[in-house]
Amino acid sequence: MPKRRDVAPITVLRRIAMEGSGPKPAWSTVVAVAAVVGAAALDVLTPPSAVLKSLTVLGPLLASLGSTWRQTAVVGVFAWTTALLLGIPDGIFLREPHLVPLGLVAIGGALCVYVAAQREQRLGAMRRLASVAEMAQQVMLRPPPRVLGHVGLAARYVSASDEARVGGDLYETAFTPYGVRIVIGDVRGKGLEGIRLAANVLATFRETVWDRDLADLARTIDKRLSRETSEEDFVTAVLVEFPENGGVSLVNCGHHPPLRLRDGQATALEPAEPTLPLGLGPDPQIEHFDLEARDRILLSTDGMTEARDRQGAFFAAEQHIDALTLPELQHSVDALLERLLEHVAGDLQDDLAILLAERRS
Repeated sequence: MPKRRDVAPITVLRRIAMEGSGPKPAWSTVVAVAAVVGAAALDVLTPPSAVLKSLTVLGPLLASLGSTWRQTAVVGVFAWTTALLLGIPDGIFLREPHLVPLGLVAIGGALCVYVAAQREQRLGAMRRLASVAEMAQQVMLRPPPRVLGHVGLAARYVSASDEARVGGDLYETAFTPYGVRIVIGDVRGKGLEGIRLAANVLATFRETVWDRDLADLARTIDKRLSRETSEEDFVTAVLVEFPENGGVSLVNCGHHPPLRLRDGQATALEPAEPTLPLGLGPDPQIEHFDLEARDRILLSTDGMTEARDRQGAFFAAEQHIDALTLPELQHSVDALLERLLEHVAGDLQDDLAILLAERRS
C-alpha cells in the first residue's frame, strides 16, 4: 500500500519555534546595520538625493525579519540618526528636502518594530504549543518498563524532524491476565487528525486490553476508529501477546511482520493471510509462533523498513543480528538505530518507533 507523506503540524510548530527562538545577530541585525551603512555610503558618494537617505529604512526592515523588536528598534534609531547626519554634508540639514526622508525613516522604523514584536508574540505562542505537545507525547508514548512480567523490553522513538518529538507512530505495553501484550502501529492520516487517531488507538488499547483475546481487541479498536475516520485514514498495527506458557501470538493488521531473533538468525513472522489495517474493517486472525527463552522479537514502524540510503538501497534489520543480540536490550535498540541513521546519512524521512522484546522464561 503506498505511503502517504504527511507532516504532523506539531512537527511544523516545533521547527518554526526552534528557528525563531532567540536573537539572530549573525544575519538579521548585522545585515541590517550593513544595509544602513551601505545606503549612507551610496548617499555620500553620489549627488545629494532624498531618495538615498530614505534607503536607510532598509536597516530596520531587514532587522524585523529575524531580530527581536528591541534589536529592530536599535537599528531603526541608528538608521534615523544616519539619515539625520547625512543632511549636513548636503547642506539641507533639517530643511524641507531633509524632513521628508527623516519622516519616512521614522515611520518605516516604527512599523518594523511593530512587525518584529508581532512576530515574537506568534513565535512565543508556537513554542508554548510545542511544549504542550511534548507533554502530550509523554502520555501517548510512555517508555516501557525494562522488565514486564516474563518479558524484557526496550524502545526508542525518533521523529523524522530533528526538532520534532511528536509524530504519527505509536506503541504501548501492558501486563494482562493473558500475559504481556504489546501494540505497535503507524498512522496514515493528515495532520492533527493523524495524531488524534494515534491517541484513540492507544486509549482503546489501554481500556480493553485486559478482558478479551487479541482478535477481539483488534476488532474493538477498528470499530472505534471506523466511526471517526475517513476512507483515507487508517492505522497499520501489530498486536503481540506473550503467554505465560510460552510462544508468542500475533494479530497483524496491514503492518510489516515482526522479526524473531534466535541463534543468530532473523525470521519474519509473516501472517498466513494479509489483513486490512485498523479503521478499514479488517478480519483479524490470531496466529501462534514458537518462541523460546532468550528469543527476541523486533517490532518497528515504516521508518525502518522504508529507510533508504542515497543509492536507494533499503535498510535491512535482519543483516544486523550482531547489534540486535547485545546482552542489554536497550543497547541493542540504540545500536540498531545508530546503524540505521548511518545508512540514511542522518536524513530520516519518516518517524520511527522501535521496540525490542525478549522472553525471559
